[in-house]
Amino acid sequence: MKASDWINLVIACFTAIAALAAFISARASRQAVEEAKKAGDNSAKIAAEQTKAMLTAARANALASRIDFFNQQIDDTRARMETNRMSVAADHQKIAAWDAELAELQMQRDHCAWWLDRQSDALAVGVRHKCPDSPYNSEVPRWQGKQTSEI
Repeated sequence: MKASDWINLVIACFTAIAALAAFISARASRQAVEEAKKAGDNSAKIAAEQTKAMLTAARANALASRIDFFNQQIDDTRARMETNRMSVAADHQKIAAWDAELAELQMQRDHCAWWLDRQSDALAVGVRHKCPDSPYNSEVPRWQGKQTSEI
């Protein structure tokens, strides 16, 4: 064999080694891309769950604020009614109007409380969920609406 043949053989070997290295590198890159895609999908799922949890908490907070507002309005209406009833010249028309207003405020407050309860369920808080070390955990099944025979 001539020296040029040896050189060509060495070049062919190095080319084969380089091709093998390129194949291994491409395979590793493909695996890295697949893992990154999976991680991205998982990150997107986590972000969606976090967003949902934040929105649920924000709704619960807004509902609690709204319930507090209704409670203040109810207290004010009751105070006006009581003041009017105690007066010498009680205005029965105003009392009737305030009774209707009071009933409407209570209905709206109760509706918001119903929604707050649903938001609390999504957050796994409230009377339908057990709390670590709570002395009332034994009452949770009853609050969940389960009969004693179902437990």
